[in-house]
Amino acid sequence: MVLGSMINSGYPVSRLRVFLFGIGLIGGTVQPAIPQDGKQQDARAETTSNPTVELVHGVTSKLTSTEFLAAADKVYLRFMGYPELTGEYRVGPDESISIPVVGRIRIADLDSAQLENVLSAKIGQITRKEGYVTVEISAYKPIFVTGAIKRPGAIEWRPGLTVIQAIALTGGVGAELGATGEAGAGSFSQALERDVDNEKRVLATMARLTAERDGSPQITIPQRLVTLVGDAEANKLISHEADLLKSNRDALASKLAILEQGISDGKLEIGALREQATKFTEQLQLRRDYIRKLGSLRPDEEQLKLSDLEEKLANVQGNIAKSSVSVAEMQLTALGLKKDRRSAIQTDLDRLDKESSQLEIAIRALRNANGSSQSETKSIEYQIVRQKSDGSNTFAADEITLLKPGDVLSVALP
Repeated sequence: MVLGSMINSGYPVSRLRVFLFGIGLIGGTVQPAIPQDGKQQDARAETTSNPTVELVHGVTSKLTSTEFLAAADKVYLRFMGYPELTGEYRVGPDESISIPVVGRIRIADLDSAQLENVLSAKIGQITRKEGYVTVEISAYKPIFVTGAIKRPGAIEWRPGLTVIQAIALTGGVGAELGATGEAGAGSFSQALERDVDNEKRVLATMARLTAERDGSPQITIPQRLVTLVGDAEANKLISHEADLLKSNRDALASKLAILEQGISDGKLEIGALREQATKFTEQLQLRRDYIRKLGSLRPDEEQLKLSDLEEKLANVQGNIAKSSVSVAEMQLTALGLKKDRRSAIQTDLDRLDKESSQLEIAIRALRNANGSSQSETKSIEYQIVRQKSDGSNTFAADEITLLKPGDVLSVALP
């Protein structure tokens, strides 16, 4: 009853969401699954032989309301009264979103209701009117599953996603006999080789995009690439990227050269037209002075000549205006080409940086898991690599461990 009356009375949406959050109808956290014994399990950690690895059993990784928003990959913002601002926004690697007019807003440590209040206040400051904004999470950061599974790769995260569910979504556990004849050895070797191959290509592409963004004709070979594949392979990859860099730079330079030539021609035309306008202006002044001296003698004939000069001057001034608009449009197009290319490069760099970080974690997890798989084990091993602000943590987990957005899950067979 109370909720219905609040909606029907037009109660502000952002405040309504805060009210609903307060009474527990909506919010950020997901209630953990209940184990078969019907009792809530607490997260338990045990120290393994590797002091940097935590062992986590059962239901863990419950997200707080602020973590839900920070885990978003895309958010949908609805600005009441400003449809041009309404739409989907990507969350950057720095956990911020960039909104036209409003600027860049950092969402770390905020929940949805708090972000709504922040954006509403920003809109109010800009427009001098009370603003209302609603926030919806349209996509979360994906989970990356690797190791002894049939279809390694990224899957969409959803609240309550467990290890066993993630494995099911990637086709289940699968392994082949490796060269040593041990189950799972070949699978790990192939997975590691695949991830290293992907990582080296990502690093080489990032090096090329960085050079293009910075306006450099030369590509600096990343040390991470050299460490990953060695000097010879790194030089080979960068050589290929250097050809692409030259091709992209030449294509952009060609488009800009055509525009610059048009701008130059337009400016020359404007200069010539202004000279004509100056001459016509001088002739008009002389004609007016002459008419004043003649007085009433031949007024019609002189007035016609005066009108003809005025018409010519008006035509020249009109052409100057048209040429000026054309030059301005070409200048804006040139700036737009540069800006759009820089924006596209930065978008690609952000995406590849995230992919590279994920692959780096996956490679490390595979190497660790592959090493541990050489020892005697009795069951499938699951490891989660979780990014944190101060680095990453590796956890040993079981089938019902809850996953967080951005986790890397590695599966190792005995």
